[in-house]
Amino acid sequence: METKYARLADANAVTRKTAYPDRGIIFDRKNRSILGNEVLYDLVVTPAAVKKIDTAYLCNILQIDRLNSNYV
Repeated sequence: METKYARLADANAVTRKTAYPDRGIIFDRKNRSILGNEVLYDLVVTPAAVKKIDTAYLCNILQIDRLNSNYV
């Protein structure tokens, strides 16, 4: 059973902040791109916090093809 103080402690322990990079594509001295911007996401699932998850539905929402993916 979670208490009021446990929720407050969790709220103090975890802070979410979105930081967007202030740069564009980085080029070397020969004008070749050596670093670009690519959008990436990490999905973290805490098994204790998830009950009865439908993985097929989750893959459909995230547009992950089970047959052609290294992620599933």
